[in-house]
Amino acid sequence: MALLPFLVACITAVTVVTAASSSQFPFQPLPDLFSLTVDDIITGFATNQFTSADLVSAYIARTAEVQQALRPVIEINPDALLIAQTLDNERLIQNRTRGPLHGVPVLLKNNIGTADQLNTTAGSYALYGSIVPHDSTVAANLRAAGAVILGKAGLSEWAFWRGTNNSNGWSARGGQVKGAYYEDQDPSGSSGGSAVAAGLGLTALAVGTDTGGSVIDPANINGVVGIRPSTGLTSRSVVVPITVVQDSVGPITRTVKDAAYLLSAMAGPKGDPGDNYTNAIPFTTIPDYASYCIASGLQGAKLGIPRNIFPASINYTESDIQQIDAFNAILPLLASLGANITDNADYPEIDAYSTEAQFTLALDIGFKHDFPAYMSQLKFNPTGIEDLAGLLNWTQKFRAEQYPLRSTDFWEDSLASNLTTESPDYLAAIAHNAYLGSNATIQGALDAYGLDALVLPTAYSVRPAVFAGYPVITVPLGYFNATTAVVQAGGGGDPTVWGLNSVAPGIPFGLSFIGPRFGEAQIIQFAYAFEQATMIRYQNLPLAKFMPVTQLHTAVAQTESECPDALGLPK
Repeated sequence: MALLPFLVACITAVTVVTAASSSQFPFQPLPDLFSLTVDDIITGFATNQFTSADLVSAYIARTAEVQQALRPVIEINPDALLIAQTLDNERLIQNRTRGPLHGVPVLLKNNIGTADQLNTTAGSYALYGSIVPHDSTVAANLRAAGAVILGKAGLSEWAFWRGTNNSNGWSARGGQVKGAYYEDQDPSGSSGGSAVAAGLGLTALAVGTDTGGSVIDPANINGVVGIRPSTGLTSRSVVVPITVVQDSVGPITRTVKDAAYLLSAMAGPKGDPGDNYTNAIPFTTIPDYASYCIASGLQGAKLGIPRNIFPASINYTESDIQQIDAFNAILPLLASLGANITDNADYPEIDAYSTEAQFTLALDIGFKHDFPAYMSQLKFNPTGIEDLAGLLNWTQKFRAEQYPLRSTDFWEDSLASNLTTESPDYLAAIAHNAYLGSNATIQGALDAYGLDALVLPTAYSVRPAVFAGYPVITVPLGYFNATTAVVQAGGGGDPTVWGLNSVAPGIPFGLSFIGPRFGEAQIIQFAYAFEQATMIRYQNLPLAKFMPVTQLHTAVAQTESECPDALGLPK
């Protein structure tokens, strides 16, 4: 798939203001986009070293450098530069700032609805050209906070809820997203494009969705921070669904504080009419999560390790060994930072969780119900698909969807079931799932051992949380060493068909904190303290194999020479 023509062409339209003397600049030189933070952006804006339009220009150029190899982005917003210029105008001429995300570019997963020129397709041509009724609540919140919607990220088609025989990160519209740390790296999880883009500095911030680990897993192996919020903290209104029972929308960023800024802007409101799960939000004002980012945040923290979620040691793979060894190695550091650690704070009913949780059932029946509801609200539906049966029939006939190479068995199983979201058997299964993800595991361990949070290698952290809507954050911990045997990704069928590598030298992995429902503030605090004490992403992780070279100074120099007076301010 060729790059969209405007991906590079629109770069020349940006403007810049350089009103301050260079001796006053806090950045010498301008900050590296690989590590640029929201706080850096706030400082750069305040000193007129660069503008929002400069950021958009640089991010578009960086995306163009890696798009053919990695395909992290499906579309760039053709209005992004104009929006950035408007926000620069607000800040510089009207002296108005909407908050810390004013003028900050954000990339959204392609299943998050936006009422603009961007498509919302979940990666499928079945939704190409469809028009959503209005912005998703998440997008509307971000716009109100002053963020620039930069574009839509690549993803696993339908957030991987199509069929067993498929690969992470592939969609008909976007092609195959790949990670940047190893040749043909599996991006993991359906929010792979968001994680790859955040990791390479193709955007300031990114947003993904998570039903069974699709924020946490790609953040884990792409060396970035991800938060799966408590179900209901972020609205799913006008987000292409899998199931309302488990879907969540969460930040993917380079640092914990950036994720905190983003989560505060995305979250709520309580009682959003488009998502009744937001009624469960226990506060009327969304917390300022960034205020919990304090270096001493682990002092007095009561953390537990439920080691019985690990596989039996006799079954450890090389991947298990390296991740668990790295985890064990940082426990003394956590203690030195003031954490009180309870080892073997095990999940009380791990056997029941392991054998009775019904992940597939929840998604099968949920999608059969929630997909038609999403389609019914569209202002324009070019394919005329109304329900899952219609989607199955259309997908199997449309060549670009690559059926039967890429299967549709999830949908076939769903349609073969007589269960609905009102069936007693379904409701009982969902209620039991919620128990297995709470009192049988996470909440059970928190209560039994008097804990604030659980801490685990990220690979073993997320699945219980999705059943009961508990929050999880991942932060970089380490990477697979140089002698690691390459493991090809599964995804159903013969993994060699897809040619992707899920374990290989240099691929990162992370550490997770799991908290109680709506306990995001505390786990952000804990993760930030660990991140600041270690700075693993910048001091320990290897450089990505695919690294764009465009930097802010490129955009600033280009735009100063081409259109320096567009905002009517001194050059």
